[in-house]
Amino acid sequence: MLFTALASACAADDSELSETGDVEATDDEAGKADAASELSVRAGDTTLWVSRTLEKRGNAWILRGRTSRTLTGGHAFVFDDPFGEWTQRSPRVFEVAYDIPTARTVADGVNLFAGLSFVHSSTRPDSLTSRVVVRPRVQSVSGPSSLALTAELTPVLVAGHTFYRLKGRSTKTIAAVTATMGTAALVDANHFTVDLDFDQLQSIDELAITARLPAGPATVRATLGMSVKKLGLTTKDIEVVYPVPSCGSTLRACLAALPDGALDTASCGEAIAVRSCQGQLGVVIDAATLAQAKAASDAKLTQLATDAVGLVGSARAPDLTNAARNVIAGRLDAEHGTWLLSATARTTVLAMATEVPLDDAYAFPLSFVDGLEPAPGDAAATRHVAADALLGYLRTTDYEHSELGRSYLALTKELRAQHVASLGAFRAESELVTFPSLPDVEYYVGRWLGLHTEVTVDRATGEVTGVLVELD
Repeated sequence: MLFTALASACAADDSELSETGDVEATDDEAGKADAASELSVRAGDTTLWVSRTLEKRGNAWILRGRTSRTLTGGHAFVFDDPFGEWTQRSPRVFEVAYDIPTARTVADGVNLFAGLSFVHSSTRPDSLTSRVVVRPRVQSVSGPSSLALTAELTPVLVAGHTFYRLKGRSTKTIAAVTATMGTAALVDANHFTVDLDFDQLQSIDELAITARLPAGPATVRATLGMSVKKLGLTTKDIEVVYPVPSCGSTLRACLAALPDGALDTASCGEAIAVRSCQGQLGVVIDAATLAQAKAASDAKLTQLATDAVGLVGSARAPDLTNAARNVIAGRLDAEHGTWLLSATARTTVLAMATEVPLDDAYAFPLSFVDGLEPAPGDAAATRHVAADALLGYLRTTDYEHSELGRSYLALTKELRAQHVASLGAFRAESELVTFPSLPDVEYYVGRWLGLHTEVTVDRATGEVTGVLVELD
């Protein structure tokens, strides 16, 4: 990747030029970066270099810098609070370690400051302050030339939470896009995005994105890291030189112009800028609205309690219902204090906190309760084992490219009653078929969404050896 350094000064005359320096790295496209490259800036007759890429060392991100003068000490901070562990490695080399579990501030693009002290000089300042802004970034990419990714992941505010958005494009028309982590979405026929939350960003080793193109699926793979986007150095008051974002009239007007209920504010700016308008616009999810949402979720859990018998059998039905209730309560509690642009958006977010776990409980009930152990010789118990195996098979099968034309999750939402009824019937009355020529095999036969379904079981061990859902 090619980097272009654009230095800017805070004022026009030469005396001011020496007091503050800034540089910003820009990228043309992903996948061509020199990981050892540095950015440099000069102020107070002092030069500061920092490594373009932060090193992941153990449980921390490491920012490495060096100076043209001998250091006597330093400290790292954000705003007025200590943040990051500053260490001097040699007379002119230092590092700042940012603990990964608490590194959201780093990923969000907050100004990261380091106060630097130098051996006394009669013609130069004894102390300067550096400023760094970091971005999550694609470090390497591989895949077909028809797919390309932007270098940076931009922090954006969606549904009141910060996500890190990777953008991509295709030279071919895209019918659908998926990713191994995060939320993938089509922007138009040739562009897509993938949004990662903070935990996903920190845990991922490689992100694979698959686009369905006219010639078939194509996958681009990317490794992610952290890189310096902006570097500054100043002798001045940092609150003046690097002020925190404020909710200006242009930003307020942009947010106010979004449709009622809008959840994605990326068109108005990055997350850190948009959040500056909290308290001036919008609403917050408070205890009262949470209590109302929990009461509303109880009615839907009552229906799940009935359906759970078909999904997992009567013995595990209470466990499924209680597990879903706990997940919903946790998701609702996590929204306490969330800021949104409108009451409509607030209603949507609270509904999602309830609906998503419920959808998962119907589609993936074995993510909420334990599976059953094989029970050789017990046909009734084996029917439940076979139904569990059917659930495991269904979640791994691509139904979008079948006669059903939808994903498994979409099917279980749109045909929920039929899904529950088919599983319940399979658990209670699937036909046990055996053949004299295959004395060691049992077949449990039924229907799922009207499709002929067979689960094959080893008679001696009671273990499932195969599942078939017959499609035309």
